[in-house]
Amino acid sequence: MLAVACQSCVLVWTIEPTSLATRPSTSCAQMLSVSGHCPVINVAWCPLNGILVSASPTDSAIMVCYGEFYFVVRRTGLLKEQ
Repeated sequence: MLAVACQSCVLVWTIEPTSLATRPSTSCAQMLSVSGHCPVINVAWCPLNGILVSASPTDSAIMVCYGEFYFVVRRTGLLKEQ
């Protein structure tokens, strides 16, 4: 998987590791976007379970992608030190 943080979305490609293609086309990318979740400045991927998350400095939520599904997780209260 290759994920790129963009101004208004996250672009995700599924890449075959043995493929000779060095530049996947943007027409092959899956675009993930949520209203108000921009600019996307950070993406993180966990190869163990295939979860992709993204963050935006203007949104207190994170976008979580798991397989073909994606959803937004919003913080509802303040975090407190224990």
